[in-house]
Amino acid sequence: MGDYDNASEYVRDLIRRDKRALEEATFRAKQLALQSAFAEPDSNYTALSAESVIARNLKRTP
Repeated sequence: MGDYDNASEYVRDLIRRDKRALEEATFRAKQLALQSAFAEPDSNYTALSAESVIARNLKRTP
């Protein structure tokens, strides 16, 4: 198995690599979304009160 003493070590390494790749892809997607949002002009945004945000989020809670 080369660098691994047994199949279990190999499988654990594959799982770690897959998890790392998924985390990196998720981070990149969030980074792109934030860059896009910050590139928008301020006129595209609507001011919200804390109360309206809280109320909106409470409606989404299962």
